[in-house]
Amino acid sequence: MLAYTVNPYQAMISAPSKTFLLGEYAVLNGDAGIVLCTEPRFEWSEDKGFVDPHKGLGGLGASSAKFAFDWWREHAGEKDWINPLLVEYQRIHTTPGGILPSGYDVIAQITGHITYFSRNTTTLETLHWPFEDLAYCLIRTGHKLATHEHLNQLTLKDTSTLTDIVNTAWQAMQTQNSAAFCECVNQYRQTLFAQGLVAEHTKRLLGSLNAQPFLKAAKGCGAMGADIILALIDKDSVLECTTWCKEQNLAIVAAGQATSDGITDDENLSSQRTVQHCADQIHGQDRSHD
Repeated sequence: MLAYTVNPYQAMISAPSKTFLLGEYAVLNGDAGIVLCTEPRFEWSEDKGFVDPHKGLGGLGASSAKFAFDWWREHAGEKDWINPLLVEYQRIHTTPGGILPSGYDVIAQITGHITYFSRNTTTLETLHWPFEDLAYCLIRTGHKLATHEHLNQLTLKDTSTLTDIVNTAWQAMQTQNSAAFCECVNQYRQTLFAQGLVAEHTKRLLGSLNAQPFLKAAKGCGAMGADIILALIDKDSVLECTTWCKEQNLAIVAAGQATSDGITDDENLSSQRTVQHCADQIHGQDRSHD
């Protein structure tokens, strides 16, 4: 077991912004979700406190980053961290009668890049952006929905169809099949539409986006798809997409093919050591000496 303790009075900690690529609502049943980690990064230090690069605009993991920082300062280097983290996160962030939040966003901000996690199957995997021909664009809708308030009012429906799409999409990412991945994103959007899980303003923006020749696929991300829209585009169409967004007065959070590391501190202890030990443990293997 790794023995390491971060000194909270010395270390500067940072974690990536996060966006659900796929898995909204399915993760509330413990099923699979895929989370993208990008720049800019949240930071915490003793002298500056918590620094939100998004200035409180929401939708990209500020609250989960705060929790991740608190957890990291006490538990960095531990092997068996996922279930205790989720239990504590759900204890803190659940109100009486409300649906338990998944906590997958915290897991992703610790592991980084693109994280696939399923609590039900105890599967944790990560990869970098796998598609040479495809890029992403994360677009702010200009609206904000508090996830905890949404969960207090939500009646969760059958999410098996959503889970099937997530798993198919992860296979497409692992095999670098961009066409299949785009199809999954569009299927997920349509399923969320059918279940009434997309905000009206997001529907309108998606309608406008779908009419653009550069678009391959798109969906709202997070609760009701309210805050952020994922647009998948040809890698050579990033400028065209960003120009269109500017003309529509829509702010772009991130665009391109880059992913961001998981939680790190200024002692250069990357989360990847903790993540690898945990992944080995989950899969019943010990590859620590490979």
